[in-house]
Amino acid sequence: MKGFTSQEKLNDQYYATFLPVGSGKVAIDMAPKALFPISLTAETPVSSRLARGTDGNKSKQLIEVTAHGMREGDVLRFITGPLINTESVVVGVIDANTLVLGNIIADATTSTCLKMRHVTLTLDENGSLVTTSGPIQYILDSVAEQVEEDTVTPANNRALPTRSFVNVDGVQEEVKIDTATPANTQPMPSGLFFMRDGIATPVAKDTVTPGNTRPIPMELVSTTGVEATFNVTTGDLNIQTSHTGISPDSIQIGDGTNLMAVNASLQAEVHDTDANAALVTLNAKDFATQTTLAALLTELELKADLTETQPVSIAASIPLPTGASTEAKQDTIIANQGTAQTRLDLLATEAKQDDIITELQTLNANALDILDQIDATIIDTSVTNIPASASLPLQLVASTVADIKKILVIEDIGEFMGLYTGAASSEVLKAVLPLGGGEVEMLIPSGTRVSIRHMKNSVINGNSNLAINFLG
Repeated sequence: MKGFTSQEKLNDQYYATFLPVGSGKVAIDMAPKALFPISLTAETPVSSRLARGTDGNKSKQLIEVTAHGMREGDVLRFITGPLINTESVVVGVIDANTLVLGNIIADATTSTCLKMRHVTLTLDENGSLVTTSGPIQYILDSVAEQVEEDTVTPANNRALPTRSFVNVDGVQEEVKIDTATPANTQPMPSGLFFMRDGIATPVAKDTVTPGNTRPIPMELVSTTGVEATFNVTTGDLNIQTSHTGISPDSIQIGDGTNLMAVNASLQAEVHDTDANAALVTLNAKDFATQTTLAALLTELELKADLTETQPVSIAASIPLPTGASTEAKQDTIIANQGTAQTRLDLLATEAKQDDIITELQTLNANALDILDQIDATIIDTSVTNIPASASLPLQLVASTVADIKKILVIEDIGEFMGLYTGAASSEVLKAVLPLGGGEVEMLIPSGTRVSIRHMKNSVINGNSNLAINFLG
């Protein structure tokens, strides 16, 4: 191999140059370079054609790439189509859209390419290649995307796409969440499994079909390895204890605070206070002997036999109870009857009857009449709520038209309600209305504002009605 120490040459010929690297040794002078993409966006050439050179013999490969931004020495790397994995050096730039390539290629309009440029590699003092990790990129729908996190505008975030797959019955399924069609959701398998009759079974709780529930099996054994048995009946756990054997069970009985005790005679130390007091009283009684009771029984049997002679006690004078009818008492009754008859005779006269009629007419003239009603006539609580006790009362009558002596309440609400009088925010409780309606006598002056509210701190808003007649 021939070489020169400089690029002194004849015509346009190029030669490799050498550098001395030791005693009697030389090496090819090299500048290591690498290609980097000018743009990560793949380009599709608009056209490609052959053009004849100025000498008329050579052909040039022209290729049109819109706004290519390339210069001589750059490289087109084809990444798809018939020219995939082909690289061609740019040896000339005709204009902003047309390049001259250094080799003849096929039609490039059905291929896509990346625009590349050489850069000299950098080494450190130890000859190691100096590299800097660039941003992570990926291709999204044929467009290069750079992984980015934008904390100011989260919508600009570009995360590295990841996908997970799970083997479902031998088929690889992508893990995904489908909110539009939840049935298509394929979650990542999770949870607990246990071997049930040799088959891996997932732990599951099925409230719709309880028979499909698969709980974690639990088994308790004694210190000797004997399996314990639990029976569950209608949700209750029934445990059978043992009072025999080497280690019998001991269970305390109590009410959560006090425990029942057992004395040395194995008797439960329990008692009923009322029953114990009754027994003490009974124990203090002096009951008759058996002989006395037998004699008493014989005497009672004789008294029960009516064919036997019964003892009768006759006194010279049998006293009457206090208030009993005597001859003197009967004379007084007769005298009073005469007086009553006389008075009835006086009432039976025409003049007395006229007086009675006049009195009845006076009473009828004083009968009460309906003078006023609720301004709305009827309060429908589904439309107009009756306020709670903590709120201001609801106005029923802005101003009564006359003096009121009695009210007649008609309602099917069934709640304790108070009737108030007075200006707004200064109401005074007048009366608590009867449940289910009724009459209440009260004096309400003419021109009085009347209102109502619930006696409890809750609003009455059901489907009920209220009406009040004001009488005077």
